[in-house]
Amino acid sequence: MGVIVNGFDFDQFGISHNKYLDYVRSNPDFLISTPEESYNYGQNYVDEYFGALSDISYAEFLEQRDTLVDYDVFTASYPSRRLMAAKKMTQSFAVFYDTFAAACRKVISDSLSPMQYDTLINAIEKWVLGNHNISYDTTTGISNEGAAMLEMCAIARYSYDYWYNNIEEWPAGRELTTMSGPGKWFRRIVSAIKRTVADVGGYLDVIDYCNGHNIYGGLCWDHGLAWQSAITESNKSGSTQ
Repeated sequence: MGVIVNGFDFDQFGISHNKYLDYVRSNPDFLISTPEESYNYGQNYVDEYFGALSDISYAEFLEQRDTLVDYDVFTASYPSRRLMAAKKMTQSFAVFYDTFAAACRKVISDSLSPMQYDTLINAIEKWVLGNHNISYDTTTGISNEGAAMLEMCAIARYSYDYWYNNIEEWPAGRELTTMSGPGKWFRRIVSAIKRTVADVGGYLDVIDYCNGHNIYGGLCWDHGLAWQSAITESNKSGSTQ
């Protein structure tokens, strides 16, 4: 269950994320498409809430993808340090990111189901609401740090649930169709949570310093572009064998 602030349900980010992936999978040539072909097919998706996607070529998408945001999540206790050094995070956001990373590591160490992961995400959302102001501006399309944290929580919640239940239907998970037993389920968990981290990383790629929107302070995001960056990263990670 997500968070509703001033009438807006932040789970919309996750709901639309999964609808986009279902659309990509509806391509008749889905399983034989290259990552670029899947990307181009997905560019035709029109979301009920976010509308049409921005016209960004596959080459431009790859160029903007900053894998720095994916580093160390599964190996370091404080993966935000590399991002802090690159001046891509405030101290406040670093605390959030490190907590999120710890939850993702716990998924692997404890073999957590989507429902169990959701409990961890719920706890993070409660922390965000208790420690941050939430500013989600539908007119400017800008989210402040607190809102962005909730948006990433929603993407993480729905992403892990999606990949946990659907990874075998994508090129990246086809090997699971030939496996059985505990090894198969653990591989499913690892594949799903790694793609969840990549999706959140896609969201982080479009971080900004509130240029023109300094009333928010700290970092901010164009939430429409951030959502698009997350879903197209999700498409790429699922389409890559």
